[in-house]
Amino acid sequence: VNRLIYLPNSFSPNNDGINDCYRGYVAPDLDIVSYELEIFDRWGDQMFETTDIEGCWDGVLRGKQLNPAVMVYWMTLRVRNCDGVLEEVFRKGDIHLVR
Repeated sequence: VNRLIYLPNSFSPNNDGINDCYRGYVAPDLDIVSYELEIFDRWGDQMFETTDIEGCWDGVLRGKQLNPAVMVYWMTLRVRNCDGVLEEVFRKGDIHLVR
C-alpha cells in the first residue's frame, strides 16, 4: 500500500522546469476512486487543496509567491485493488518550499 503514491518532501517553484509544482505521484494503472491533497502553513491555514490526481501547487497563494517555508500536507487516496477491494492510504508530512 505504501508504494501506491510518492509524495516529495520539497519543491522549488522558481520556473526552472524542475520540481516547480508540488503533487503526488501515483503508481501506474491504479483504479483511483478518490484523491485529496491539502497543504497548510505552520499556523494551520490552508494554502492549497485538490481532488485532481494531476493537480499541483505552484507555491502561490492569492496571486503572491510565498517565501521559502515548511508546510504540512495531508493526503487521502482511495483505490480499488485487483480483487475489487477498496483500499485507503492516508499520509501526512512536511514539505519544504525552496526558492
